[in-house]
Amino acid sequence: MSETAKFFDGKSSRSKNVSLNVTGEYIYFTDIEDTIDQEQRWKISDCKIQNLGSEQLLLQYGEFPYETLDIRGELYDKYADTILSDVKSIDKAYIS
Repeated sequence: MSETAKFFDGKSSRSKNVSLNVTGEYIYFTDIEDTIDQEQRWKISDCKIQNLGSEQLLLQYGEFPYETLDIRGELYDKYADTILSDVKSIDKAYIS
């Protein structure tokens, strides 16, 4: 399984594969197909986070329609603890 997440821009139903890095209180990601102009940075505490079990996180950012990162598999295993430890509010309806 590759270490990519899916990015949805909130304007289209198409997803983009992005490389992901989490450091401290920020998530950094870059479109691996170079359709996003540059690396993007989201502050984790500014995200709405849905923990969909032990395999998937959805992070929504910005105003509606939200930009969304879908993190699964190896990236979930690698970053879930870091992301969830920095969150003040998680959508509890989705916590497993």
